Amino acid sequence: MWYELSINNELQRKELVGEIVQDVARKLVTNLQKELSLEDKVVSGLMLDSLDWFPKDKVVGSQKEGMDNIEYGRLAGSHVPLKPLKEWAMKKFNLEEGVAWGVAKKVEKQIFENGIPMTRFAKITLEKMVHG
Repeated sequence: MWYELSINNELQRKELVGEIVQDVARKLVTNLQKELSLEDKVVSGLMLDSLDWFPKDKVVGSQKEGMDNIEYGRLAGSHVPLKPLKEWAMKKFNLEEGVAWGVAKKVEKQIFENGIPMTRFAKITLEKMVHG
């Protein structure tokens, strides 16, 4: 009898822990998305929508290429692809494709010369969640 109660309690505890972990992970995704928006890093929403909870790995994050550049920045001296910059310029500034290519080239040159500053949006989000 005691053994059955112990097993049931352990199973209930594991289920409860799983539910809590999932709730915290979902809250973290929502908060990361909010912080990314506050940093004004949302144009098409692709990066924003890529933030997710991966329960199998027990990880909250993104598989989208370039997310690390938003969090940690990028050193000067390396080129970035022009096509995503062109698409960004078209959406962000409502430009025609030809004009957007010009903007993309100027932005790429600036990134090459100056890099991309880090935002640390993920670190900030975690600190806000832990410390309020």
